[in-house]
Amino acid sequence: IVMSDVIAKKLLLQPLNTLAVCVMTPAIVLSAVMNAYRGYFEGMGTVIPTTISRILEQVFALCFGLIFGKIFYNYGEKIGNLVQNPNYAPAYAVVGIIAGIIAAQVLILMFFMFLNRVYARSLKKQMNNDNSKIQDSYAEIIRGIVISGFPYMLNTILIQGAVFVDMMIYMH
Repeated sequence: IVMSDVIAKKLLLQPLNTLAVCVMTPAIVLSAVMNAYRGYFEGMGTVIPTTISRILEQVFALCFGLIFGKIFYNYGEKIGNLVQNPNYAPAYAVVGIIAGIIAAQVLILMFFMFLNRVYARSLKKQMNNDNSKIQDSYAEIIRGIVISGFPYMLNTILIQGAVFVDMMIYMH
């Protein structure tokens, strides 16, 4: 969020994208949390939640992205008419698309929290049956999460960045 102005103006060469860069920040954080849940369930020996969540995330992101993109485009069009700058409409459309992606991520996060509640007893029973004597420290666990989550965060940044590349191509 701190560097959004610099990123939009200097890197993307689109000053109107400052808001879009700011809005993208929560999407990156939510992506890391979702991937931690995915890794948690995969570590417990099931890939079904990961598979279902990935499919639902894409469907929700598409639907919400289109809906929010259109709503924000219309709003940007009104602002553009007021300030006599037609570039506000596509800039706000990008904000809407990213908001749609965030809405999809929030729903998937709620899905994971629900699954965690549903499977809590069976997972606790599985942990009690574990006979290993070695326990990782919290620092080792956090380090492992950060290291394993980095490729997913990088992937999210690149995918979300595609929205900006599309907009740069469209606006020039």
